[in-house]
Amino acid sequence: MIPPEEWGFVSNVKASKGEFYSCREYIQYDYLYNTVKKQHCGIKKVKKKRLGKKQWLAKALEVLAESGVDEIKIEHLAEMLGLSRNGFYYHFHNRGHFLEELLDYWEHDYTRIISSDTTIQQLSPEDRFEKVIEMVQENKLSKYDLAIMSWAKKDQRAKRVVERVFALRLDFVGKVFEDLGFTGAELEIRTRLFVCYHSNAGDIFDDYYSAKSKTFHMRQLKCLMVK
Repeated sequence: MIPPEEWGFVSNVKASKGEFYSCREYIQYDYLYNTVKKQHCGIKKVKKKRLGKKQWLAKALEVLAESGVDEIKIEHLAEMLGLSRNGFYYHFHNRGHFLEELLDYWEHDYTRIISSDTTIQQLSPEDRFEKVIEMVQENKLSKYDLAIMSWAKKDQRAKRVVERVFALRLDFVGKVFEDLGFTGAELEIRTRLFVCYHSNAGDIFDDYYSAKSKTFHMRQLKCLMVK
């Protein structure tokens, strides 16, 4: 046993199950039993902060865009986030479940966030288009489209989600052009031009997401709305 005068002074003594002691305390280390004896009572334990599900998914989209779906690995993601693998399994059953959640996340946060927004649907056709362009640019909603489409070429689950997402986009944009009075081939052409451009322009033009490009997109939109 170490005599009291040689006790150490520590600030954060790690406990089990990801907990830490939040106060500073004197401790006595018992070399015989390899244990730490805490000398002060009333110690408050606080849970170590755990990352939410979306933070894992957002990081996975970055990996997907940079290296492809094969490089989305649990251990690699945990290392990038500075966490252990246990944090992953708190939210997801396994890698397969994680990839399904990743597709759902992309569908909701990068498309349905617009198509399901009732406040946008209540705007005039012109204002709806302007709001869509604003949201796509400010939130970079088309940033991972190319990576997801590449994944879909070799994965049926991803393919089904991509088809559903683009059907949603075409339906949403088509209804706006329809409200502007377009029908038939004119409606279809304008709808496809709008969706294809804003789904791919970010990967083609370096300045697509820049603030100054918004003026150009508004002029482009006016051309599409002219009968």
